[in-house]
Amino acid sequence: KKPTKKTGRVLCISISPVALNSPPVLLNYISAPNVVIASAVVASSSIPPALPSACLMVKDENGKITTQGEYFNDGSIKQDIPKARLSELLNCQFFITAQVNPNIVPFMFNNKGGVGKPTRYDGHSEESLWRGGALLSSLELYLRLGIFAKFKFLGHMGAAMGSLSQDTYTGSTTIVPRVTLDDYRKLVHNPSPDDLRKKIQSGLVAAYRHCSLIEQNHVIARALDDCIERLEVATSSSTSTAKKPRKTYSM
Repeated sequence: KKPTKKTGRVLCISISPVALNSPPVLLNYISAPNVVIASAVVASSSIPPALPSACLMVKDENGKITTQGEYFNDGSIKQDIPKARLSELLNCQFFITAQVNPNIVPFMFNNKGGVGKPTRYDGHSEESLWRGGALLSSLELYLRLGIFAKFKFLGHMGAAMGSLSQDTYTGSTTIVPRVTLDDYRKLVHNPSPDDLRKKIQSGLVAAYRHCSLIEQNHVIARALDDCIERLEVATSSSTSTAKKPRKTYSM
């Protein structure tokens, strides 16, 4: 809660309880104001068996830190993008998602194209319905849906990988950098300075095509906020005028 007051920014961290039927948890200054950020980051980075599960640490009013008994893992295990919870707590309507999870990126595909990479569009005529690559994209979609159908069956059987087909991994606009086999080979290694430069450049290239869409939605959101603010000012002024007592004159 203190960092939010100091910076004016809201930090949200998603974690998953180790208990099988427990729902995922979204930590922020509203839902968990006293949780230590460092412990939340550690819990959100826990991916068994590579990294063990972790407990949350809570600071009380006197500054004393205690450890809770429940263990948590990475939030993407049960819910990769907590859209519903963000909308409920913070009234979020537009989601800018950077999808880099190694178990999700190979399955990221949009047969209708994405921002800056269209493969199909509906021009309300038979000639303009399909564009180049439509046949191959439809075949790829067919194969991927078959894979997800098997994952869904595993989910009903209680397997962990079944959750891949039961969650959403995209936002209003989703930034997916280019991933190579070499990236998977270095997945559990500390990156070198050269690797960091390549990753940053790849992220910049992937995000660039989304800038126009993000800017337009930001302009719309600011315009709506201005309209709401003006309506609130007008409503409050009219209410105060209506409540103002009338002058009376005695003869």
